[in-house]
Amino acid sequence: MLKYTIYGFNQEKLLENDLKIIDAQLLRFFIDFKDSGAMATETFGDEVYYWVKYEKVIKELPILNLKKSDSVYRRFKKLAKCDILKHKTKRNATGTYSFFTVGPKYFELISNTPYNLKNGTDIIPGGYGYSSEGGTDIHPGGYGYLSVPKDSSTKDSFIKLNNNNSIFDHWNQKGIIKHKKLNQKMKNAISKILKDYTVEELKESIDHYAEMYHSDYKYCNYKWGLDTFINREEGCTKFMDDGDKWIRYCDWKKTPKTQPSDRKKVVTKFHNFEQRTDKYSADELDRMAKNLRKKKTKLKDN
Repeated sequence: MLKYTIYGFNQEKLLENDLKIIDAQLLRFFIDFKDSGAMATETFGDEVYYWVKYEKVIKELPILNLKKSDSVYRRFKKLAKCDILKHKTKRNATGTYSFFTVGPKYFELISNTPYNLKNGTDIIPGGYGYSSEGGTDIHPGGYGYLSVPKDSSTKDSFIKLNNNNSIFDHWNQKGIIKHKKLNQKMKNAISKILKDYTVEELKESIDHYAEMYHSDYKYCNYKWGLDTFINREEGCTKFMDDGDKWIRYCDWKKTPKTQPSDRKKVVTKFHNFEQRTDKYSADELDRMAKNLRKKKTKLKDN
């Protein structure tokens, strides 16, 4: 008897799209991790896409027997070609990144197919061989994993790691102090601040600090590192939406800025004197003349 679903997806629809068991596994992990809220995201238009680091897929899912990042990339591209996922590429100074989100055909896979992740998954019945077309992306690293274990303590560790990486990357994009490595001081600082604030609130305060630092605002010319920015009493919380540093800066931005006018120069007869001298300036000649007049006045008085 044919089982209706595999990993919560309609088998008939999977076959219609020429998808294999390994594609269903990758899709399952992507959906589960996306819904955990721990993946790095990027907004394209009005849609949120999720960053996939292919090297980490290989590391975290050895059971799939995928040896190269290109192999993972091609399978995700296959899912995008079928409109089950949608794909966007972001390029910047640090590299090229692939982002995915669910496509219109994804909902056909889950239509009328109840699936309870807490009850576990189905048994993998088949092999893995699959040849597909596509190019490759370059991935210098930095965001996170694609799979989240069901164990809550392990899952928390994954979420913490992704938060650290996401905040570290966000900081390095701001052009203040670019750190080469996420060290333990930074991890401890991030962990501490996230007990009271969200990742988005911390990123927003980083944005505010960067804007103020790069502006003409004279009260924010201090150059901090990430851990200092978080740990200082006058640090990140003061740059949040309700922080006094940010509020004062916003007030300053609203104030009309006037360019200082040149002080009006006093023009004497020496400024109009056509004969030039390399020894004295017009101002110096004027002062000398005034001093001479004073001396003559004193002599007359005597």
